[in-house]
Amino acid sequence: MENDSSYKNIEYYTLTKDNKNKKVDIKFDNLDYNGTQMAFLGLTVQDSELPEDVYDFVIDPGHGGISEGETYEGYKESDLMLEYAESLKTDLEAKGYKVKLTRDSSNSESFTTDEYAANGRIGVACSTHAKYMISLHLNGTSNSNSGFEIYTPNDCNLDLAATMATNIFNTGIGYSTLNSFKVLDGVYTKNYNENMISEAAKAANNNGYDAYNITTSTPYLYTIREVGGIATNAYVDGRNTYYSPNQYYNSNQGIECYLIYIGYFNNDLNYILNSKETFANAVADAF
Repeated sequence: MENDSSYKNIEYYTLTKDNKNKKVDIKFDNLDYNGTQMAFLGLTVQDSELPEDVYDFVIDPGHGGISEGETYEGYKESDLMLEYAESLKTDLEAKGYKVKLTRDSSNSESFTTDEYAANGRIGVACSTHAKYMISLHLNGTSNSNSGFEIYTPNDCNLDLAATMATNIFNTGIGYSTLNSFKVLDGVYTKNYNENMISEAAKAANNNGYDAYNITTSTPYLYTIREVGGIATNAYVDGRNTYYSPNQYYNSNQGIECYLIYIGYFNNDLNYILNSKETFANAVADAF
């Protein structure tokens, strides 16, 4: 077996369990067999601690810097989501996990709107080599919709998302009343459809770059798509010069990301303002 691709060997660390991890090396190598060089795929598993730059979780509080996100009655999505992210980080760390935030009080003011730069949310998230990413957001105001929404990667097992949804529902907020892209109560998978693909191609043509290779299996939400590498059809490779290229778009070792809209600003405001601890407990317990 020879590596006839451009992808490198994989060095993977398992999720922390009982304060322990395992390091898994997946690599192609050669072995001399009776004078003949034989190519093979090797897999080695050994006990290991997490290196300094490897995390179990990365949590992404929506927006930041000059981007306030949704606003309502003087409240800013960026501020509230940082509070929620810090509470979730505390709960996950109490369970023994190693956690990093894409932004906190030290870098929120200077947080870049170029998501794919080294100090943008995608660049920071991917550099953690985490197993899971949780991106926290709020929906804007709505005349009718309320409740929370968990968005998943395409083709992933939905058991974890379903457990998170049940746990969050039990904190006192309803499942979202939104029906588009719904796969389970409170759980959504939003991929590009043909109309979205056509619009993306038009935008590329109007802005003078070749259209990305987008299919109906490509996640629409960039936070989910761009941290997953080839597994989630990440595509920001620099052809659209408005953004920095995602250095990890072609990675064969991505992060499994769940984007959670905690509620709708006007219809769920009381829950949003008073439930960060119970919400954090619910999500952490799911893992």
